[in-house]
Amino acid sequence: MPDLFFLIFGIVVGIIGLPLLLVELYSLIVCRERVEAKVVDFKVQSNIIRGSVIHMFSPILEYEVDGKPYTGVSPFSSRFEGKYPIGSTLVIFASKKNPENYRFEGRFGGLIAGAIITAISALFIVLYFI
Repeated sequence: MPDLFFLIFGIVVGIIGLPLLLVELYSLIVCRERVEAKVVDFKVQSNIIRGSVIHMFSPILEYEVDGKPYTGVSPFSSRFEGKYPIGSTLVIFASKKNPENYRFEGRFGGLIAGAIITAISALFIVLYFI
């Protein structure tokens, strides 16, 4: 019975890790067009945590791909509005076919997390068969 735990745990963890890894790899392969995006505004999300209001600022970006303008909201947010000042530029990599899809330069956390979670999943599945 304990051996079955390794298999079930490995499969459950794989269900989480493998899609994350595949999405990040897809983004790395498809989003190849280097573009400078300008921070033009912020999307503000307010949360109440332990009775205090916490504001999270997500930069709204404007960028161009093949001369056509696009706008997007960063998936990253900060508690500090000054981390991404209005008018500053960020480097993104956009997809040529679908420029609304983009990734940020130097952001590999999802790829690394997906790889680690998938490796742990594979380890537990292999332990089941040993």
